[in-house]
Amino acid sequence: SAFAATNVFTYGQPPSNNYAGPTDAVQIFFAKFSPTVLRNGAPVNFTAVTTTNVSRLTIGYQGFQTQIAQTSPGQWQSSYNFSAAGLTPGQTGVALTVTATRLDGASSSIQIPISVVPWPTGFRPLRRPRARPNRRRSVRPSRARTR
Repeated sequence: SAFAATNVFTYGQPPSNNYAGPTDAVQIFFAKFSPTVLRNGAPVNFTAVTTTNVSRLTIGYQGFQTQIAQTSPGQWQSSYNFSAAGLTPGQTGVALTVTATRLDGASSSIQIPISVVPWPTGFRPLRRPRARPNRRRSVRPSRARTR
């Protein structure tokens, strides 16, 4: 659908070569994040290509960050459930910051605009039932009959 096609943020494009020496500038060549319209707890997918000297890649907003898994030098991919826990209730327009960092702390970042929508009024997302503790029925001691 047209909505599905526009519910993806794409930055740049993967390069033919992403090699960088240890002191070369940190670069984010490509990033893809979907969906961009989401609710708290919604599953999201993120992929990025950086220079090979990047040792850590994070995505998030002030108060919440997720570290992205490296799949090979300069290649990053992760799927996780989005958390709106650090956002002000009712806040809808949010910029996620993707930060690529070298071992010495040098970094580069880009912004990903997203929209956070509330759950419909009265809607309760499915939750796992809580495990109930084993409850033993109290057993009364038997009374011996005496005559």
